[in-house]
Amino acid sequence: RTNMTMGLTGKVAPYKAGFGPFPNEIYHAPYPNAFHGISVEQSLQAIDDLFACDIEPSRVAAIIFEPVQGEGGFYKAPDAFAQGLRQLCDKHGIMLIADEIQTG
Repeated sequence: RTNMTMGLTGKVAPYKAGFGPFPNEIYHAPYPNAFHGISVEQSLQAIDDLFACDIEPSRVAAIIFEPVQGEGGFYKAPDAFAQGLRQLCDKHGIMLIADEIQTG
């Protein structure tokens, strides 16, 4: 695993523990998951909140998401989430990257 991919992962144990420092200005937002009580709306709002409080959208090169989370528990992203991300990225001129290693 490279330092940049380690910075991208949100999972500290076992991947980040004992390593670092990692690249800065990588932001994480919650993944929508009904099992964990996080709705699509809450996930998309979290990104809007990051834009309002932590980073200007014009400084964001890309948003990376997993259509199917592997390490996160094999959860499929709701269609509304992918569509919402697409709309958000189009609105701000941000590249949307689907990290689709689980789906091939």
